Amino acid sequence: MNPKEVISMINLLSQQRGLDKEAVAGALEYAIAGAVSKQLHRPHDNIKVVIDRNNGYYTIMERVVNDSDQPEATPSSETASNQPKEQAQYKEIPGMDFDRIAIQAAKQLIMQKVREAERRQLVEYYTPKLGRVLSGMVKRLTRTGDVIVLLNETMEAILPRDALLPQDKYYPDDDVCAVLESVDAEKSSHQLCLSRASEEMIRGLFVREVPEVAQQIVEIRAIARLPGLRCKVAVRAKDKRIDAMSACIGIQGRRVQAVEDELRGEKVDILQWDDDPEQLVKNVLANRNINSVTINTANHSIDVAADKEYIGEILGRNGQNVRLAVRLIGWDINVMRDDEAKEKHERNLETLKQFFIRVLDLEEELADDLIANDFSSVQQIAYAPAEKLLRIKGFDEDLVEELRDRANDYLMSEAFRDDAAKELMDIEGVNAEVAAHLVDSKILTREKLAECSLDELEEILGDAFDTELGERIILAARQIDGD
Repeated sequence: MNPKEVISMINLLSQQRGLDKEAVAGALEYAIAGAVSKQLHRPHDNIKVVIDRNNGYYTIMERVVNDSDQPEATPSSETASNQPKEQAQYKEIPGMDFDRIAIQAAKQLIMQKVREAERRQLVEYYTPKLGRVLSGMVKRLTRTGDVIVLLNETMEAILPRDALLPQDKYYPDDDVCAVLESVDAEKSSHQLCLSRASEEMIRGLFVREVPEVAQQIVEIRAIARLPGLRCKVAVRAKDKRIDAMSACIGIQGRRVQAVEDELRGEKVDILQWDDDPEQLVKNVLANRNINSVTINTANHSIDVAADKEYIGEILGRNGQNVRLAVRLIGWDINVMRDDEAKEKHERNLETLKQFFIRVLDLEEELADDLIANDFSSVQQIAYAPAEKLLRIKGFDEDLVEELRDRANDYLMSEAFRDDAAKELMDIEGVNAEVAAHLVDSKILTREKLAECSLDELEEILGDAFDTELGERIILAARQIDGD
């Protein structure tokens, strides 16, 4: 290979592959070194090739192996770390002719290195673009329905069938717009994956259409989407002087209309984000006929009550409105009639009252007083300031102190039960249900469980018992106990 051919190859590969000339030159040096090592039967690492970037002349060198390179002379790691590292010495190999096998090996190596350089360049260029909307042209459709998109003259991306909208229909040479969802440099082809069905597509479109979102003056807090049908976007302005919803909707709705047009008619609802779950659910459902909203923080659920004739309107077509609200908020939402909500509320209050009576050993009247003053958990009673409890009619300092002591005792007992259950669940065969039965029967340690007989365990577990399970649990407890 003469110098002119070297320069020509560097320039050609650089232009064809869109790579930096330095990267191509490095790949060529590696390939020539591989050809030399193949022909001379030397380790590849011992061969070094340096190409003059200006004239194409290259020098082939072989590493000089001396005594210090032998395994017997290798110093200990401690000694080596304290000694200066000597630079490897090379001697030049005079010009040589390559045989056919070596030339073929060089071709394979250079293409391997070029592909590696392409992948590195791909990652460096496209990784910062993750989540952005990219435009391209449909190159072809696969037999499985995937769309191959040409982003520029050489770069292809794949738009999988399941990442398309139901109403999307593409043909070769059509323009296409999608969000860059992932970059996988390890794949042999189509390392870029696009999507039109993800929530990030919505975010990317608003970044493109709404300057306030692009400048992060308006923040998109949450997105919930049924691709091709409808989506809800919750927004909030960082500057209180700015109306976030109006900024996203635009004059005469032009901005949100541009987003909907790109989504081929998918309906986009803009709503105001609120940190208060009660107000947020009202904003998300966007119905003025909601009569009440009840938040249950214990099980992350929200009850929404309305007149019977408005239930269908609140649910939306095929339940779309509530399904999107659940996805956006992350809480279960139960839409019910006013009378159903009232009945459920009364049942919950009665359950809470009986719970207070049982665990705090209270009279019914005291439990009613606590509930009437918005106490809904033992934690609230234990940690509430004494002044708040004293404001309840008929409560004096002695009663308040006694109440708080009982509440704290109950919480400590529950914490102990939880710790005991966790310890028991470390034993093979003991799941949460079995642990709960054991704790209720005062079997709080593995030592106590190891002392149980099979008959005793059957009595404790009831319907959760079977002989094989019982034998395994007792055996495991006794083995652990023995250790």
